Amino acid sequence: MLGGLVASGAADGFGPVTLSFAVLRVTGSVSRLGLVLAAQATAALALTLAGGLAADRFPRARILICSLAGRTAAAALLAVTLLTGTASFPLLLAAAADYGCADGFFGPASTALVPDLVPRERLAPANALLGGTSSTAAIAAPALAGLVVATLGPGAGFAVQAALLAAAAGSLTAGRLCGDRRAAVARRRGALRAGWAEFVRIRWLWLLTGQWLVFSMLTLAPVTVLGPALAQRYLGGAAAWGVISASLALGAVGGQPVGYALAGPLGAAVGAHAFLTASAVTMAAAGAAFTFVPALRADASAGPQGAA
Repeated sequence: MLGGLVASGAADGFGPVTLSFAVLRVTGSVSRLGLVLAAQATAALALTLAGGLAADRFPRARILICSLAGRTAAAALLAVTLLTGTASFPLLLAAAADYGCADGFFGPASTALVPDLVPRERLAPANALLGGTSSTAAIAAPALAGLVVATLGPGAGFAVQAALLAAAAGSLTAGRLCGDRRAAVARRRGALRAGWAEFVRIRWLWLLTGQWLVFSMLTLAPVTVLGPALAQRYLGGAAAWGVISASLALGAVGGQPVGYALAGPLGAAVGAHAFLTASAVTMAAAGAAFTFVPALRADASAGPQGAA
């Protein structure tokens, strides 16, 4: 199971770098890159809730394997069409949406599967092991993707991604996890309504969700879309953006110990609200800093060759 989850995480780390430079190579348009990335993210977000409901009603390991199969097919299709020079914008858009749909089912099922397979007394060490290995993969994969794309092109990058996803599916299948000891869950028609009511009731949860949505729209989305184009125009291409993406992942992983500290004496002494406020200010400052980068004064709607 560990190998499958780590391989899946590494494949997801390959995705943004490879997909971004594939769209830029095929279309030369930053606006179309934004549409492709938005299609993938929207599909994944829209189906995450359905993925959670499915994980409560069907064998979770089978959901993971089906999700991996769908993502493998999307990556393999992009690899073949890019390597043969037949890729098009509609194909990239459809494949990205397909990948996002399959990915939306993976997260909830993988999170719920671990407690089913690991005894309660070993759950904390197991989560620590999964978290450590997944974090390492998330940091290393974008940098490696940048090197592959810069050297061999985005088609080769998707081929590597498809191989990682296929390996993950094979690992989970060989592990015979389909018979997980998942507790039976009552099939209520109001499960979705009850979940929404619980979400609304927990004030800090929907406040943090709102904060993340604002951060994603104002900071993360522009960086994700403009970053690859700027890297290709000013920094030499995919290898540079791979290193930058790996640095972003490293920062996210490095900030986790601070988050854990909020649950301990440090959070009680300084105040969790102070940390959250400082986090929001830091993210806003990071986004505002991009306005001072001379490259951003170029036409944001132009591609690497000036196409829109």
